[in-house]
Amino acid sequence: MVFETVVRKKDGALIPIEISINFITYKGQEFHCSYMRDITERLKTEEAIRKSHQIYRSAIRSANGVAYSQNFSDWTYDYFDKEGGALLGIPLDGLTAKKFSELVKERIVLDPDAPPDIYEYGAAFMRGEIDQFKADYRVVVPSGEEKWLRDCSVPLKDEKTSKVIGSLGILYDITELKRTELEKDALQHIIEKLSTIIDPREMGKIIAQECYKIFRHDAFWLSIWDEEHNIDYGIYAEDTPPDGNAPVPVENIIMKRLRKKPAYWDRKPKLIERDEPVRKDDFQTFGYNRISRSIMLVPFIWQDKLLGCLSVQSYTKHKYSERDLKFLNSIANHCASTVERMEAMKSLRIKDWAIESSTTGFAISNMSGKITYANHAFMVLWNFDDISDIVGKSFISFWEDRNKAQEAWRIICEEGDWRGKLKGVCEDETTFNADISASLVIDPDGQPVNILLAVHDISKAELTDEALAHAKFCMDNAADAILWIRPNDKFFYVNNAATMLYGYTHDELMDMRAVDLDAFPEKVNMAREQLRKKGFVKMESVHIAKDGRRIPVEHLY
Repeated sequence: MVFETVVRKKDGALIPIEISINFITYKGQEFHCSYMRDITERLKTEEAIRKSHQIYRSAIRSANGVAYSQNFSDWTYDYFDKEGGALLGIPLDGLTAKKFSELVKERIVLDPDAPPDIYEYGAAFMRGEIDQFKADYRVVVPSGEEKWLRDCSVPLKDEKTSKVIGSLGILYDITELKRTELEKDALQHIIEKLSTIIDPREMGKIIAQECYKIFRHDAFWLSIWDEEHNIDYGIYAEDTPPDGNAPVPVENIIMKRLRKKPAYWDRKPKLIERDEPVRKDDFQTFGYNRISRSIMLVPFIWQDKLLGCLSVQSYTKHKYSERDLKFLNSIANHCASTVERMEAMKSLRIKDWAIESSTTGFAISNMSGKITYANHAFMVLWNFDDISDIVGKSFISFWEDRNKAQEAWRIICEEGDWRGKLKGVCEDETTFNADISASLVIDPDGQPVNILLAVHDISKAELTDEALAHAKFCMDNAADAILWIRPNDKFFYVNNAATMLYGYTHDELMDMRAVDLDAFPEKVNMAREQLRKKGFVKMESVHIAKDGRRIPVEHLY
């Protein structure tokens, strides 16, 4: 038997001692033999160790850490700090590695030089090949709350064999740290990926993937609001089956014309909680049996213009918080800027298509006068087949009179625009007459960066103008009177012979009607009816001149 007690010395001082009592037999008689040992120094050492452990554990708790000691022989815990119960949300009595693993949903190895597979990493630690085990765990406690824990442990080795028999470690609650890290990474990925897309439909899957890393949602919805047509149409949606490993994308989302304004019309982010019971029907994406208990609804807005909505949903009550809603709102802001950028790009593409398909020749030059762009019509004007034949050429080189072209260029640069005519010279030395409109392209800082040229081939137009001028000269000087009549019976052209025939001036005739000249106005109406039916009328009548003379005439309508 071994026990400890206190004895009093002669001088009255108390001494802690350890007494060991054994029974022995000597010459057939039993005796008890007592051994006493002064344990003063041992107790001092134990007290120092106890205080050291208290300080150590207090320091761990202050750092949101929970100390533990694990035995690898039966996978139980020889020690687990009492704070671990609140951390894990389970009783610590009878806690085993298996029960702890049931809470873990994701494991991440932190050592960059270690095997990335957590099980290979753990096996290497147990073989004594790794001096320190470091990993992050994503756990879901029985209440449904998700936490991130960091496990830092060292091996415990048998003194005789040096084999690893357990581990001594600390679990840290890094939920806030990990959440901040995940949010930062998610936003960075979203910004990088959204910067390259040109179609809103590509945006949905990108946002859903990054949102899932943060929210672990059960359902996701991204829609665009068309205010002009009162339509809210989805561009991406996904729903997760019960106990499903991956969300199911919803194909062929139907546009929905709304009789009322959508729930996000007030442009305010919403956190909605619902208490309806979940129905046990067969899974159907976004079916009526899928009752979202916790819903975040965030509109995305650009310059006070409503563009659409982002919704993250869970079938677990009170899944999301105001912090979640705030972060989702920051994602929605990036969605808004992306949609606006794509709309701007669409407008630019339409402008590009309009310029490229225009029958007017358009070209852009830099401020040095070198052509950097030309549309198809511009290439046709100079009989070029390939854009490379034009790009890099000087603006001056396209014109026959280079001095005049140089002067035009000076005016453009100094005054900002110029309009005039030049004769273009093609590669085969043929020429054409061109009407040119040129202006400076100014950047947002007010600096000129390019010059835009619009060129029309007016050779045919000038020939037409010449032909029209010749025809007018012939009509003006014809021997017969020519009068053109509008549908309202007023003249809009009279030649010189008409003024001489009737004795009226040109202006006087232009203010008159056909019936004012005819002695028989009814014939004018008759001629008009026949003209509608036949398209051509020839008839005789009598016209009255200004001086009263009656003039027999033959009409050709």
